[in-house]
Amino acid sequence: MHVPILKHHKLLTGNGEAPPNSLDALEACLASGAGAIEFDIRAAGDDRFVLLHDATLERETNGIGPVSAIDSDAFAGLTLRGTRGKGDRGRTATLDDAVLRIAAHGRPLKVQIDLKEIRPLSPALVAALAAAVREMQANPALEVVVGCIADWNLRALRRVYPQAVLGFDPMLYLDLPDALTDQPGRRVNAYGFFDEHWLGQRQWLSAADYLNERIQGLIEGFPHARECYLRAGVALAALDAGLDAVAAIRSVQPDMLIDLWTIDAVTPADQTALRRLLALGPDQITTNRAAILGPMIEGWRG
Repeated sequence: MHVPILKHHKLLTGNGEAPPNSLDALEACLASGAGAIEFDIRAAGDDRFVLLHDATLERETNGIGPVSAIDSDAFAGLTLRGTRGKGDRGRTATLDDAVLRIAAHGRPLKVQIDLKEIRPLSPALVAALAAAVREMQANPALEVVVGCIADWNLRALRRVYPQAVLGFDPMLYLDLPDALTDQPGRRVNAYGFFDEHWLGQRQWLSAADYLNERIQGLIEGFPHARECYLRAGVALAALDAGLDAVAAIRSVQPDMLIDLWTIDAVTPADQTALRRLLALGPDQITTNRAAILGPMIEGWRG
């Protein structure tokens, strides 16, 4: 059985040590010997990035309102929800905080910065992101990649810093109707997907041929991406329609790293789905439970 890289989503190992996107979670990942980590960033109101998934503060912190409405110093005074114990376990973090710790890491590590901003980044924010990537890339032990669903922000970063390694998530263009995102409302097309492309307005093709055309076209449309992040549900829907989405991507970008997200395999049904996805041969799996999935997959191999 193929064993992909397990990427620690939101800096989580699965052992419940700390809230997601926290410095304590980062320390737990590094202590566990994680080979690949990912954290989310949002833009605060002072042109600095902070570690947070949502565009608003309420769900993840004890703050209220949009992240963009407060500055990074005010954000640093908030507490992350889900904190256990005392001390700084629930302290929020800025991108600068994370970079300072990661840049000093002495072992090989892949670091994905998941840029959550859909709105076009200001020149100051692009410059700040480029500086963070550059600082981590100075450590030869680190492999750094910036991923985003907003391809225009990835292009903006590449224009300022061509050495940035980029990863593209096509979910703004092709996704499932049960996706929980903060993007504007979209309608479901004739094949049951969020997709405004003309090809999906009627069932001109079989579902497999439609998905093949859309997936390949999206990958060809952003040739500078080194990685593709494909929602696991989309890969499963494609498989049900008779299409191997991983093979479809590799047919146009053979060297592209393919990540399927987010897979936790909690229930027996989830574990069956994981086995189906592993058979496709993805290079990487994004998970909140790397410490649990790793032994599970190894056990299946045995």
